[in-house]
Amino acid sequence: MVQLGVATEELNRRWYEANTGQVVTDIQKRVRHPALRWMGATLDGRIEGSNAVFEAKFMLPWSFSEEAAAEKYMPQLQHSMWVVAARTAVLPVITGGGKWVEILAHADPLYQHLIVTVERKFWRCVESGEQPAVRRRAAQAAARRRAHRRYDRVQCLGGVCCDLHANPGSASGA
Repeated sequence: MVQLGVATEELNRRWYEANTGQVVTDIQKRVRHPALRWMGATLDGRIEGSNAVFEAKFMLPWSFSEEAAAEKYMPQLQHSMWVVAARTAVLPVITGGGKWVEILAHADPLYQHLIVTVERKFWRCVESGEQPAVRRRAAQAAARRRAHRRYDRVQCLGGVCCDLHANPGSASGA
């Protein structure tokens, strides 16, 4: 699959340049955010002159719509724009049906703030070895579901009238 991505990125870039007259530079360039050194991106390219982020994609024709493509890749586009301080990104998409579509995205400061907040929390977990809060909350929810199932089983098996949720150690009131 990696080979397909590399091959379609080059095809997409050539198609983009031929159809728009724009030149794509900084191909596969790894960049870091100037202040947040832990944050980086590998760019498919930049549009010469405008410095817009270029992010080439391939999508199968039966699952393709411009709205779905924009929604699917918006986090990556906003992240890359944040890293290089770009105001726009170009998302050219080749579908398996040979169709080529160009989608333009603009930087969204609120969206970028939310992404950076989540990424910062994730990076802290990487550095500390702590489980992300999402995993902790999922584990807590699973434990609550198991407790509810136990309660339901006890209630079903013995016709217990007491509330085991309120005081799990007590079976009085039966």
